[in-house]
Amino acid sequence: MKKGTLFFRIAVISFLIIGVLGCSNSKEETGSSVSEKSSGPLVMKMIHTEPQSFFPPDQGTANELILYQLVYEQLGRYDEKGNTKPFLAEDFIIDPASKTITIVVRDGVEFSDGTVCDGEAIKWNFEKWMEAGRNEFGKPEITVNSDGNVVCKWDQWRNNILAQIAARVIASPTAYEKGGATEEDRKIYAKSHPVGTGPFMLGEWVPASSLTFVKNPNYRMPGKPMIDEIYIIPQPDQTIAKTQFLSGDVDLYAPTDSSVSKELQDMGYVNEAIQFPAATRALIPNSKDKTVTVNGAKVDNPLYDPEIRKAVSFGLDRNALVAALSFGIDAPSTQWIDPSVSAYVKELDDIRGYDVEAAKKIMSSKGYSDSNLCKIALWTTSQNLPFATAVQGMLREIFIDIELKIVQYSEIAQMMGVNGDAWEGMIVQLTGIYINPLDYYGIVFSDSPTQYVKGIDRTQVITRDKLPSEYAEYAGMTMPELLNYSLTTAKGDSLESLKALTYYIGYEDLLIGTMAFGSNLFSSERLTGFGRIGIQWTPEEMKIDE
Repeated sequence: MKKGTLFFRIAVISFLIIGVLGCSNSKEETGSSVSEKSSGPLVMKMIHTEPQSFFPPDQGTANELILYQLVYEQLGRYDEKGNTKPFLAEDFIIDPASKTITIVVRDGVEFSDGTVCDGEAIKWNFEKWMEAGRNEFGKPEITVNSDGNVVCKWDQWRNNILAQIAARVIASPTAYEKGGATEEDRKIYAKSHPVGTGPFMLGEWVPASSLTFVKNPNYRMPGKPMIDEIYIIPQPDQTIAKTQFLSGDVDLYAPTDSSVSKELQDMGYVNEAIQFPAATRALIPNSKDKTVTVNGAKVDNPLYDPEIRKAVSFGLDRNALVAALSFGIDAPSTQWIDPSVSAYVKELDDIRGYDVEAAKKIMSSKGYSDSNLCKIALWTTSQNLPFATAVQGMLREIFIDIELKIVQYSEIAQMMGVNGDAWEGMIVQLTGIYINPLDYYGIVFSDSPTQYVKGIDRTQVITRDKLPSEYAEYAGMTMPELLNYSLTTAKGDSLESLKALTYYIGYEDLLIGTMAFGSNLFSSERLTGFGRIGIQWTPEEMKIDE
């Protein structure tokens, strides 16, 4: 190691598995090895995929957001309890009555190119997001007031809007404008030339080989970051990654294989991550269409029948899935929410828990048996194949013959997107958990959804018999209406209305939850100061003790 220079060895292999959102496709291993840099700074191996773009409005996966947080900063961060706190911003002034949030700009902050991060720069970033059609935070009117702070004003207030505002990363407008003569040129340039206020700068990017991040000399926190360079090599091979971690070649390792996490824990390694749920797996049936098109022909869709969907839920032994696939590290869930989240509805566990006899009874009443199986397609990526195979085996016990359709995630994304067709059968979806489930429900169950658009009927009125007594007041609404109520109510009962929506989704088996994932992260003895909540982490706090 060179005198006076501190370097960071990290392997983060698939730092987070998400589907949004969804992971982008892995690139092939290049054969790069740790030994290639043995005479100098070692080595941050992080994620098995590279970003498609470093331009913030392009960000589409959690894998990309992990890298973004090296070079950019979010306006706010979650604390350990899930509360949104200012980070790059000095403060947030929230005024639901006037439907405004004022972003108080932190004085003296510079981008890594030396230009000032002021109210106009923040406003510019929000405008770029809206120009790209990103509607996570709605379409507010954005102005910079006489104090230089940014005022966002909406036509309609949403209770989750602060989290969406706080999640934005801020890029340098000056760097973007210098990227080319035309807007298209500038967008292309920005994809590979990020300039932010974060603790690091992208020094070099060799596609399919490595990314090097170097310390930002203009970083706003005195004495930070405490690491001079982070060197990342895509490494999808879990066996190689584990060997490198155990040999001391890397400092930070987030296994994607739960058996590896269990093995490391049994060896005495401590899981360093803050244990906040990071992702869930769920089955998404096409519950809307009575028939679907298969090989050009119309065929009946058994999942149109809510009783068949109920049988699927009854037939899933979620505890067995957790034991087999994660060695007990993860948590069973009947919902698309981790049981630790406040919006989790425990009553659903009672009415949708494992009950193979009840499932068989339903299927028998529909004419199915061992000699007359119900055929259902299950779309999955190779990454989720062990899970899909386990589900296939369980559902065979209740007279369902699952045909596995193994495809790239891009094909699944197309099926469930705005321009996709109604899908056949069910989709295995692995997605990030949002601390406030409203953030995810908004893109699935609103009146203008962007995920699972064609296979879910959002026009059905929620009837009283499909809600327990404590949620009876919400009967008579559609899902988009109940969601909108949860987002806009000033009564202080947004959690209860959200739980009513969650209950109805589970009762109708529109999303069939199976298991939730915690964070799994292991570090070397010399690495300290690491913190993580979900897909948020603190690279500026890390240091190496020699």
